[in-house]
Amino acid sequence: LVINLSKSFKFQCPSSKQWIIRARSSCVIADGYICLFGENTNEFIELCRKKPYVQQAGFKFAIVGSLDKRTCERTRYQPFTFSTNGMSACIFEKTSCIEKGQIIFSNGSSNSDRQCRCDYTQGYDFITKPEHICYCVPSKEDCSCFKKRCPAGLIVSP
Repeated sequence: LVINLSKSFKFQCPSSKQWIIRARSSCVIADGYICLFGENTNEFIELCRKKPYVQQAGFKFAIVGSLDKRTCERTRYQPFTFSTNGMSACIFEKTSCIEKGQIIFSNGSSNSDRQCRCDYTQGYDFITKPEHICYCVPSKEDCSCFKKRCPAGLIVSP
């Protein structure tokens, strides 16, 4: 008997709200349900294990033949422990720093968000002074900028 299967869609891991439903329907031990990206197959893979696996902040798991530690993508970060129970990618997307007058101060790391600053070379300053005088952390504070009015012949400095 030969069964011909065709894929009509590209499988994605379930959203956090659907995760437990998929886990309970797929695995005897729901906490052991794992859905991760398989780097060798270039698609998401589902597994059932006896328990979830945990990785330190700034990292995630991928399947490369077996479970393997991977740094978060440059556009994402993971500020707390990563668990295979309910997660398939680093949880947060980094802030873009593209609001009016904003530019990137620092790209952050695999466990922290980008830091933004107001482009003082174009006359912008923070509406609300941030915790750090030169930059702000968008995931923790208001990073809105405004264009300062400057007397003729003078320029805005940091």
